[in-house]
Formats: sequence, structure tokens, C-alpha cells
Amino acid sequence: MPRSDDKFVAQFRRWIVTKLKESTWWQFQGESRDAVAKRLGLRPELLLEAQLSLERDCRRDGRAPVRLGTSNMSPLGQWGTEHRVEIVLPRLVYEEWEAYCQTRQVASGVLLRSLIHRMLMLRELPEVSRGKDWVLRGQRLAICLDRKGGNGAYVTRLVAKITAGAKQALLRRARKCGISVSALIRGCIVELLEGRVPKLVLVGSIREMWDDPNRYWTEV
Repeated sequence: MPRSDDKFVAQFRRWIVTKLKESTWWQFQGESRDAVAKRLGLRPELLLEAQLSLERDCRRDGRAPVRLGTSNMSPLGQWGTEHRVEIVLPRLVYEEWEAYCQTRQVASGVLLRSLIHRMLMLRELPEVSRGKDWVLRGQRLAICLDRKGGNGAYVTRLVAKITAGAKQALLRRARKCGISVSALIRGCIVELLEGRVPKLVLVGSIREMWDDPNRYWTEV
């Protein structure tokens, strides 16, 4: 028969797994499972066990799977609203952006949202240029606002939907850096096009973003 202390350990393990599934915690961009476990003061296998248990719960309840450490675990309609961010690109930058989207077979809005989420999850800031001009591979490019589509919108404008919390975190970080939100986003796009983003995790839905701005890095 199992010893009483073995039974207690098993019960305590189940309790920790349940807490991991129910609690709000996060995994930073590029952070390994071992690093997350060390930061949380847990063994790595507990994180894996919690993830597998959550996936079983989702299948049982007919819900879409959720990856622990990346979202607020609540349906969008109950915890947040969509916010739009947009930026106008010079023609040459826009053409490179479109080519990248086609190569990766990813929607422009998804790619922009993924870059914003990545930047907010990292302590380091992208290299940004002051003013309104873009600097791509050492070439300074100005925005030309004379190209419009049939509905009057500029055809070089990128738009992405993010959570209210991500929008607030973006504003906080820009304010503390003394630059505009556009400058931050511009830095993210230039980093990507210059090949300085080694691995980008795509954020296909805003449900994969935090709605709590304090879950993002807002200090500089």
C-alpha cells in the first residue's frame, strides 16, 4: 500500500497543476520551459503536466486549445475589447513588407500584431529613428501620402488589432522612452526586414495577447 506521505505528495502535485491552469502567469518571448520553471520556483515537468491537463480539459469541453503562459485564459468578449493600431509605410518598405508576408504566407495584420506582442514581451527596445522618416539598411526614406485606394485609405497603411491592455502598454512604453508609438512600431518593422528577428512567434488571435498591461514590459 502507498505510504501516507506519497499520497500527500500526489495531492500536492495535483493542487499545483490546478493552480498553474487557473492562475495568470506568463512566458517571455524566447524563454525556455526550464527558464520559466526556475523563475516560478517549480520543476519543468509540472509545467508540461499542467499544459497537457489543460489540453484534455479543452477537448472534453469542446473549447479551442490554449497555451499556458501566453493568454489571459478568458474569452475575449468577457475581458477586453479590440483596439486598432496603424502605421503608414514608405513605398519601398511597404513592398518589402508585402513580399515578407507572401513568403511566410501570413496576413499583414497578424504579422504586425506579432511584432508588437514580441516587442512588449521583451525588456530590450528595438532600435528606433527619431522623427517621421524611416531608416532601412542605412537608407533614409520619407513617407509619401499621395497613394490612395478606392476607399480613400492609403494603400501603404498597415493595420492590426490588439488588446486594450497591449495598447495601454504600448502607450506607456513610448511615453517612458520619450518617443511616439509609431516610432516603436517602426523600429519593430525595420528589425524584421533587416533580418534581426531570429524567430518570430505568430500571434494569430488577440486572445493570445495579454489584456493586462502589467503583464508586459513597460519599464525602460
